[in-house]
Amino acid sequence: VMAFFAGHSLGIAAAEGEGGAFVLSPNPARRQVTAMLAEAAGRGVVLAVRDAAGREVLRRELAHGTRTCTLKVSDLPSGTYFVTLTTAKGTGTQKLVVEN
Repeated sequence: VMAFFAGHSLGIAAAEGEGGAFVLSPNPARRQVTAMLAEAAGRGVVLAVRDAAGREVLRRELAHGTRTCTLKVSDLPSGTYFVTLTTAKGTGTQKLVVEN
């Protein structure tokens, strides 16, 4: 769901890939962000956060059956990051803005 106001977008965007979709909330984030998966995680599902230079700064392997994952982002510098959900079926990536 996205809302557009005077050229700016607000809301929650779902990242879709063959592996499904996930939603980040809140975005922008200050202390933590929660990734909500469209379908329960299978085996070997990984959620990774990379900075603008492509360096992995956070990584979580999700337990089988997991539908949500909360990441602490308050230790990250303010900026733009990319969150990637990797499953056996594929990947989905979306932008995350951290404001500290």
